Amino acid sequence: MAGVTSTDLLVGAFDRIREAVADAVDGLTPEQLAFRVRDSANSIAWLVWHLLAPLRARPATWRSRPSRLPGA
Repeated sequence: MAGVTSTDLLVGAFDRIREAVADAVDGLTPEQLAFRVRDSANSIAWLVWHLLAPLRARPATWRSRPSRLPGA
Protein backbone atom coordinates (compact mmCIF):
# COMPACT_ATOMS: atom_id res chain seq x y z
CA MET A 1 0.00 0.00 0.00
CA ALA A 2 3.01 2.29 -0.28
CA GLY A 3 2.10 5.53 -1.98
CA VAL A 4 -1.62 5.30 -1.17
CA THR A 5 -2.89 8.36 0.66
CA SER A 6 -5.87 8.72 2.94
CA THR A 7 -7.46 10.77 0.17
CA ASP A 8 -7.04 7.85 -2.25
CA LEU A 9 -8.65 5.49 0.25
CA LEU A 10 -11.64 7.75 0.87
CA VAL A 11 -12.24 8.49 -2.79
CA GLY A 12 -12.10 4.76 -3.54
CA ALA A 13 -14.53 4.01 -0.72
CA PHE A 14 -17.03 6.55 -1.98
CA ASP A 15 -16.71 5.19 -5.51
CA ARG A 16 -17.51 1.71 -4.15
CA ILE A 17 -20.60 3.07 -2.37
CA ARG A 18 -21.88 4.45 -5.67
CA GLU A 19 -21.23 1.13 -7.40
CA ALA A 20 -22.87 -0.91 -4.64
CA VAL A 21 -25.98 1.27 -4.61
CA ALA A 22 -26.23 1.15 -8.40
CA ASP A 23 -26.01 -2.64 -8.31
CA ALA A 24 -28.60 -2.84 -5.51
CA VAL A 25 -31.26 -0.81 -7.31
CA ASP A 26 -30.53 -1.92 -10.87
CA GLY A 27 -33.69 -3.27 -12.42
CA LEU A 28 -36.08 -2.04 -9.74
CA THR A 29 -39.33 -0.63 -11.06
CA PRO A 30 -40.57 2.82 -10.11
CA GLU A 31 -43.11 1.12 -7.85
CA GLN A 32 -40.37 -0.83 -6.09
CA LEU A 33 -38.26 2.31 -5.67
CA ALA A 34 -41.28 4.04 -4.12
CA PHE A 35 -41.89 1.15 -1.69
CA ARG A 36 -42.05 1.97 2.01
CA VAL A 37 -41.93 -0.70 4.70
CA ARG A 38 -44.55 1.31 6.59
CA ASP A 39 -46.18 4.69 6.09
CA SER A 40 -43.72 6.46 8.37
CA ALA A 41 -40.66 5.02 6.56
CA ASN A 42 -38.79 6.58 3.67
CA SER A 43 -38.92 5.00 0.23
CA ILE A 44 -36.00 3.15 -1.31
CA ALA A 45 -35.57 6.01 -3.81
CA TRP A 46 -35.40 8.59 -1.02
CA LEU A 47 -32.88 6.54 0.94
CA VAL A 48 -30.69 6.10 -2.15
CA TRP A 49 -30.85 9.82 -2.95
CA HIS A 50 -30.04 10.70 0.64
CA LEU A 51 -27.08 8.32 0.66
CA LEU A 52 -25.61 9.56 -2.61
CA ALA A 53 -26.40 13.29 -2.54
CA PRO A 54 -23.51 14.24 -0.25
CA LEU A 55 -21.08 12.22 -2.36
CA ARG A 56 -21.51 14.39 -5.42
CA ALA A 57 -19.34 17.25 -4.14
CA ARG A 58 -17.13 15.79 -1.44
CA PRO A 59 -14.72 13.63 -3.47
CA ALA A 60 -14.05 16.55 -5.80
CA THR A 61 -13.37 18.77 -2.80
CA TRP A 62 -11.10 16.15 -1.26
CA ARG A 63 -9.16 15.75 -4.47
CA SER A 64 -8.63 19.48 -4.80
CA ARG A 65 -7.87 20.13 -1.10
CA PRO A 66 -6.37 16.96 0.39
CA SER A 67 -4.68 18.90 3.18
CA ARG A 68 -8.12 19.22 4.84
CA LEU A 69 -8.20 15.46 5.47
CA PRO A 70 -6.75 14.12 8.70
CA GLY A 71 -3.49 12.36 8.01
CA ALA A 72 -3.15 13.70 4.49
